[in-house]
Amino acid sequence: MKTTDWRKKLEVRHRSTREDAERAVRESLERNLDIVRRDHARSVEEWLEKKRQEFLSKGYRI
Repeated sequence: MKTTDWRKKLEVRHRSTREDAERAVRESLERNLDIVRRDHARSVEEWLEKKRQEFLSKGYRI
């Protein structure tokens, strides 16, 4: 009887630890994805501005 209680406690503790680890990994991935999206958006804006300047320097109107 005591063994079962001990196993149950260990199982619950293990489950919560695993869930905490999964949550931490998920949050870390979401933060990294946000950083990548922000960097990508910035590089796209820079590229568009560069192309706009090239276009204007050739005498085209926008």
